[in-house]
Amino acid sequence: FIGEMMEAVRAAVAEKMGMLIVLEQDMALREIVDTGVRINGEVSKEMLLTVFHDNTMLHDGAAIIANNRLVAAGCILPLTEQQELSKILGMRHRAALGLSEVADAIIVIVSEETGMLSVARNGKLQQAVDPKDLEAMLYQLYRSKAEKTLLRRASRQEPPAPPAAA
Repeated sequence: FIGEMMEAVRAAVAEKMGMLIVLEQDMALREIVDTGVRINGEVSKEMLLTVFHDNTMLHDGAAIIANNRLVAAGCILPLTEQQELSKILGMRHRAALGLSEVADAIIVIVSEETGMLSVARNGKLQQAVDPKDLEAMLYQLYRSKAEKTLLRRASRQEPPAPPAAA
């Protein structure tokens, strides 16, 4: 899903289309998903650009991606309580930061005012992110998660039986 998502993000940056995409990690986001409209569809550039098109009903909320699926859109995120945030930052950034303070999700933001790409994670906001850097980081993160899952599965399996005596 990363390639498709990044194509949509690049198009949004170029067009200054606002986006708020939440990538669920280990912590389930069921309560957040329940605030939006369930989609449970394949992640595609076209689907994401449609969801965030400014004439759609879902464009103001967040899209949630979990288990490589676009599970919901139009979701409401908690706002950050941080008072020292720049007044330049809008609701998308405040919502992204708010969720990153209470969940382990990675939140991708495209500003509709500037077209700037930002990422919120672990209560921190990184602004002016290069799409290539974000894509590389996501591929690395998901690759290492997949390897850990494979290692866990391998360690749970029964050890092979010793060879029978001849």
